[in-house]
Amino acid sequence: MIFRSGEIKFPVVGPFLSDLNQEIKQEASYSEDLYIVPGKPQNGFYPRELKSIVVGLDSDTNQKHLLRAYFESIACLIKIYFDKLEFEGQVAIKNVFATGALSQNVPLLQIMSDILQLPISTVKEVDPACWGGAVLAGKVSGVWDEKQLKKTSGQFLSIVPNLDPLSSLAFFNRWQSMSDRCQEKG
Repeated sequence: MIFRSGEIKFPVVGPFLSDLNQEIKQEASYSEDLYIVPGKPQNGFYPRELKSIVVGLDSDTNQKHLLRAYFESIACLIKIYFDKLEFEGQVAIKNVFATGALSQNVPLLQIMSDILQLPISTVKEVDPACWGGAVLAGKVSGVWDEKQLKKTSGQFLSIVPNLDPLSSLAFFNRWQSMSDRCQEKG
């Protein structure tokens, strides 16, 4: 079954996502037959206001399945960009540092790490830019001393791939194949 939709928007924070994240975290398998694939790229890039196609919906599909397919789609799109960057820029990406609201979503980061086959690091602070401003202001005004700053600075979360490289590539190839088939049909 193919369902065409507008832009899929899932909440970034809140109890809804937190509960689903715990369930996704405990589930080790990747989607076998449910995919969220983007529409056609423009000039080799996927536009921000992209429409999506959901493939594989059935009567057993639930929120957890859709959210996992959404995370997998994000990871696969990032892999496409990374592969393009490595090929065209002739650079090897060895690790990823994630920032922003979704960087606090550990199941998403784990899926990204598995698909990219790269370690991903993020700060434990929700808004590191604000935290940096607070540290700077606190240091200048004398509110923070060096000992306190050393305790609170540099608290990172590191995520490494749990999926073996062959399984990761097989999943990405299935997703890419489905994406290509959907784009051919327009």
